[in-house]
Amino acid sequence: MHEAPDTGSNDEYWRSITIEKPIPESVRAMAQLDLEDLWHFEREAEFRENVRIAWATVDEQKIILEDFRGKLTPKQAYWLFNKPTAFYWLQSAQPLDADRKRTRTPKIILAAIYQEWVKAHGNVRPNIEFDHFLANPVRITPEGPQTVPEPIKVNDFAHHRGVDLRPMVSPYYSLLPLYRAVIIIIDRLETNVGRDDDGLIDLGKVASNQTVLVARTGDEDGLSTPICLSKLGAKPFRLERFGGGSQGLETVRVLLAAAVRFIADLER
Repeated sequence: MHEAPDTGSNDEYWRSITIEKPIPESVRAMAQLDLEDLWHFEREAEFRENVRIAWATVDEQKIILEDFRGKLTPKQAYWLFNKPTAFYWLQSAQPLDADRKRTRTPKIILAAIYQEWVKAHGNVRPNIEFDHFLANPVRITPEGPQTVPEPIKVNDFAHHRGVDLRPMVSPYYSLLPLYRAVIIIIDRLETNVGRDDDGLIDLGKVASNQTVLVARTGDEDGLSTPICLSKLGAKPFRLERFGGGSQGLETVRVLLAAAVRFIADLER
């Protein structure tokens, strides 16, 4: 083979190469598998980076809840679509930033979620088509809800607003029925967890020590079967609904790893 020319397309160069002997089918199959693995690797690396930016960096990439009703632009509607649930960060779970304001959503939580989400799919590659992921993050400001039941009302608004905006976006994006049925809330941040004796962080330990709240919203229209929180292995408790109501809000506190697996299983 000769060196690739400095000008011209790569396709042109490879078409110019001649091989004296036919390539055995076994070699062709191996090459195809290697190329497919490389394609998946690069695609998943790009997806991970996009998720990291949305979850753990500037607020422009996440929904910010500054009141009890919520606002949702057509651009932000994309962040709800193709997600089975929403992940609400209460102020109490946001560490202080350099200005002594609670605005931070630690990347370590996302990293633990991502690892558990991939593990929940076993040997099957998780669906990452069209921004599909476990959840979209919602960071709550001091002016937004501060107690556990209040995000439910906001989630209901976000769902209906998303339905209104649905015709304005791509046909490949949609609101999943599960999105309005269950949410995850992080109300406190466990500290000094997941670090091994060598100082390195074990994401499995983070997911097995950090707790979150999983709550049923009461709106399970479109689901094939009702959601059963008792499957999480902890006894659900009821909280008074925001704005009152005849029935309490069924909620359960579980480890982050269990919550991720529960949502992944529900989606299947």
